[in-house]
Amino acid sequence: MSDSLVFYWDRGDVMHIVDPDGIEHFDGFSPLMMIAIGIINAGYKGVIIDEQLMSNGRYFQALNVDLATHEGAMMDVLRDCGENIPSVDIVLQSLKLAYAQDGGEVND
Repeated sequence: MSDSLVFYWDRGDVMHIVDPDGIEHFDGFSPLMMIAIGIINAGYKGVIIDEQLMSNGRYFQALNVDLATHEGAMMDVLRDCGENIPSVDIVLQSLKLAYAQDGGEVND
């Protein structure tokens, strides 16, 4: 057990109590976070990353998705892909196609 805990209230109205030493740490971004960043930068609203600086100098990052959106549902599937995660470009192309098939546009 670490000396501190993170209390995180997510956007789904769920409180999480996290031992920072019990979660995987990355010096860069994980492949899943790189996809999330690409989705956010493309203007999709169903994926959000909350970030907080912890007392040990590391950042706690929490990925929140809206499962009612194509991008949120895609992130939910991708989190279980392990190392077989597609590239950001493939994910963005898939999202564009999904919204086009719905007759809608991004951020509807």
